[in-house]
Amino acid sequence: MDTELDQKVEQALACPCLDDLKEGPCGPSFIAAFSCFLKSRATEKGSDCVASFQAMQQCIVKHPQAFAEYVQANDADSEQKANAIGLLKTDQ
Repeated sequence: MDTELDQKVEQALACPCLDDLKEGPCGPSFIAAFSCFLKSRATEKGSDCVASFQAMQQCIVKHPQAFAEYVQANDADSEQKANAIGLLKTDQ
């Protein structure tokens, strides 16, 4: 049964959509956390993977330049949303 689960994890990790995360400086911690989550048998899925996700988060904080493209895109989205909300407000 574990072999089947390992194959599913390998299949999921083979997705090209994950290449940037797998190949960046936090690749090993991403793979560990993602694999742990997929293999998790905890009642609350992934709750047994907290340490792996914390390690990945620490890596992301340590290497912000690797994620600058995503942070900037998110900042731009947030700014656009804030501007849209501002436009919707009416003076009272």
